[in-house]
Amino acid sequence: MKVRNPWGQGEWKGAWSDTDTERWTPELNAILKHEDIDDGMFFMELTDFMKYFGWFTICYCQPDFKTSSFRYETQQNQL
Repeated sequence: MKVRNPWGQGEWKGAWSDTDTERWTPELNAILKHEDIDDGMFFMELTDFMKYFGWFTICYCQPDFKTSSFRYETQQNQL
C-alpha cells in the first residue's frame, strides 16, 4: 500500500521501502511512479502496516479546499 507521512519526512525502511532493490523493478517503478527520494511517500506491505499503525485516516482534498476524511482503527487496537 502507498502511505503518505503527513509531516513529509521520514520513511519506511522495511519491505517495499524506497531502497528495497530486491522488490522494485524498473517496470514497477514506472507503473507506480515510484521514486527513491525522501518525500514522505512510501510503500509497505499490508501486514506491516497493520502491525505498526494502530489507526489511520483517509483524507481526500479537493481543489476548492473542501476535504473529507474517515478514521479507521486497525485490528491491533481492537484486540
